Amino acid sequence: MDGTLAEKPGLASADYLVHDPWRPAPSVGLHLGTPPDFADRAAIDDRADVLVYTSDPLDRALLLTGAPKVDLFVTADRPSFDLDCTLSMLTSDGAAISVTSGHKTVKAHGGESPVSVALRPVHVTVRAGHCQRLSIQAASFPAFPVNPGTGARPQDAAVTDRLVTTLVLRSGDGYPSTVRLPVMRQADAKDSQSHPVEENGHEP
Repeated sequence: MDGTLAEKPGLASADYLVHDPWRPAPSVGLHLGTPPDFADRAAIDDRADVLVYTSDPLDRALLLTGAPKVDLFVTADRPSFDLDCTLSMLTSDGAAISVTSGHKTVKAHGGESPVSVALRPVHVTVRAGHCQRLSIQAASFPAFPVNPGTGARPQDAAVTDRLVTTLVLRSGDGYPSTVRLPVMRQADAKDSQSHPVEENGHEP
């Protein structure tokens, strides 16, 4: 599903992700994916079980230095679920180059508060004209074992016990699902003593 990363929240909305544990979304790129490193994940983003939120093309380059964080208002119809979040940059030719990612197992979550997923620290420049993209999956196999959805650990659950899981991600008014980016200002980038600052308000 295609959505938008925006500076300001829009109307309240809900996006649905159906996770099939027998056909889990794969891991690609970065430190645990195949292929590794800064791989193109555009084909994965086209899957029906991946939520994708893309910004408008940047009017200026952004230097990201630090650990991005994702806060998501999400619920599921099972006792447990996984969230795998990848930040990538979308180039003018349609490639989605993975920049950083984070993975989290969530149990017994009612959705009243956001689920926070910390992404790995990064130091990268996103060029002007490129878009930023957040991709959300309920699996990242084989980098992480598939969550059976029962509340049990994957190693304690039989394959036949796995449950199809539906996630609901809410955003917009009343549900400030947010991507927090450690953006370094251009003036600070020239100062060796500078510290990264957060850019808040990118919302799926």
